[in-house]
Amino acid sequence: MNYCNLIVKIIEPPFENYIENKTSVVQTLVKFSPVKKGKGSEILNLLVWGNLAQDVVKYYKINDYIIVEGFLSSRKDSKNAYAQLSGRKVYPFILNTTTITETSLFK
Repeated sequence: MNYCNLIVKIIEPPFENYIENKTSVVQTLVKFSPVKKGKGSEILNLLVWGNLAQDVVKYYKINDYIIVEGFLSSRKDSKNAYAQLSGRKVYPFILNTTTITETSLFK
């Protein structure tokens, strides 16, 4: 596993799920711009846990750009391999909002 910081674009709605001990887990697909084109996939599976997961579902949607700090790993299922990013911190970068009012910030 590698610790990294990436600016990614959310390309799928964040999906919230719960594991056995009622911990919130959010999974979504994100896209980043690789340094070298053609060297693997530019789409990652993003996993976020706990209270941060609930914030991701609440504040971010498709076409938002976020900065993610976390661990990058390779996963393999029965058919193919894919890259997974386990987010430890998430920051807004460019949000796809039409208007932001003072009252919407404090809800």
